[in-house]
Amino acid sequence: MIDTVSNDIVFMKRDWNSEGKTEIMLKNGRMITTEIDPEKLLNQTLIYLGSSIKARRTTAKKIFNIKQFIPVVIDSDIGMTFFPLHKQSDYCRYYINSYYFLDYTEQQIIFTNKTRLKISLPEAFVRRQYEKSLSMMDSQRKIREQKINYDF
Repeated sequence: MIDTVSNDIVFMKRDWNSEGKTEIMLKNGRMITTEIDPEKLLNQTLIYLGSSIKARRTTAKKIFNIKQFIPVVIDSDIGMTFFPLHKQSDYCRYYINSYYFLDYTEQQIIFTNKTRLKISLPEAFVRRQYEKSLSMMDSQRKIREQKINYDF
């Protein structure tokens, strides 16, 4: 049973077809399911790392002036950031690991492991979400590097 996220996860989704369960695609192409909601998986991981999803979202709102569809940076050093494709309040929710995102064409997200995810969203929106996640991850990495330079 999976109870936290790792960098082996390509995407997580909960939609009408999954009967309320979260489907998780691993980098080897295998799909697993869990009863745990995607946000709860992200939150449990962040709690383990000394933070929370609420704290990360609050920080993103203040620092990056992002109001909705806020990417969740788990670890900027290894590039683990999940960006949402649906509102937090929607029943159907998809979280994409930006590390594995390669392209979005013809209503399909193409991942670096050559798997695809069909989803009918505007291309500009998906790309904006991906770019937003990269920007947040890069900023957090730079902030951490600056902090290291001033630590004695």
